[in-house]
Amino acid sequence: MKFIHIYLLIFCLWSSNALASGKRVPQFLDGAKPITQPHRIVSLAPVITETLFTLGLGESIVGVTRFCDRPAAAQKITKIGGFIDGNLEKIVSIKPTIVIAMPQNAQKDLLKGLNKQNIPVYLVFGDRIKEVKEMVL
Repeated sequence: MKFIHIYLLIFCLWSSNALASGKRVPQFLDGAKPITQPHRIVSLAPVITETLFTLGLGESIVGVTRFCDRPAAAQKITKIGGFIDGNLEKIVSIKPTIVIAMPQNAQKDLLKGLNKQNIPVYLVFGDRIKEVKEMVL
């Protein structure tokens, strides 16, 4: 558990978020409607996947990046590509109720494509300790 928190901190300090402008708080992309029961989740970053498992939501995750290898259960979940080269068609095919992403310029087209498919995209940030806390909440 301690290792997960250290990894979370290191990853969050390392990552950069250049896609979203304005408020750097968890938010839905382009005004997508919030959902109350995210029962089919796609995670677009290892730190998101690990956080979801830590929060007890592992059973709800239906898609992860090829880099999401912790905890071990994440290795058995459908791979949707990488952090910056996620496959839109693959994601759509597993019918997520929500996609959770850390906005990056490299993901811009993928996130817009998901939005066009009416798949809610929830953006979380993790460059600062405060942002990590907000992501977990």
